Amino acid sequence: MRSIFRIPSDEMAGDAGRRVPIHNYTRRKVNVEHLIHYYTRRMKFMAETKGIITVAGRKKLCKSHAGDISLPPITQMAWGDGGVLEDGTPKTASGDESSLFNELLRKDIEGHSYPVEEETTCRYNGCLEKDELTGKEISEMGLYDAEGDLIAYRTFRRKGKDEDIPLSFDMDEIF
Repeated sequence: MRSIFRIPSDEMAGDAGRRVPIHNYTRRKVNVEHLIHYYTRRMKFMAETKGIITVAGRKKLCKSHAGDISLPPITQMAWGDGGVLEDGTPKTASGDESSLFNELLRKDIEGHSYPVEEETTCRYNGCLEKDELTGKEISEMGLYDAEGDLIAYRTFRRKGKDEDIPLSFDMDEIF
């Protein structure tokens, strides 16, 4: 099966961080299996960076783009201590997560912003107050939508929480 997609020309290969004007794109036939391989590699890269949009999140985006559902907003951020292996190395996110491995606290999002000019990234903000999760070692966090589904998930090295210091967290959803 073959389809036509807009993709960057060959001279731009490997330069995904560069802004590319639409006139620099070429129109050519692309094998669907090649695209599946490309997106599988991209998802693997996202997982290797320890953060990912979950399958539930991608499913909702797909159905929303098709016009079958309205996309519920991201409303909550959660923190947990189950994001690392025994040796302290962050677990690799698969995208199949439907919850944190060991959720400790979930709170409403405090705010959001669009940190890049193109508005293709949304940065969600949350804060652990002085008296929240004192003595815990946070190693995972997630974004939940208004329907209670985990949309984005991230693991990281343990961060200790002292009793007299609030901790602010930002989590980017990148498109």
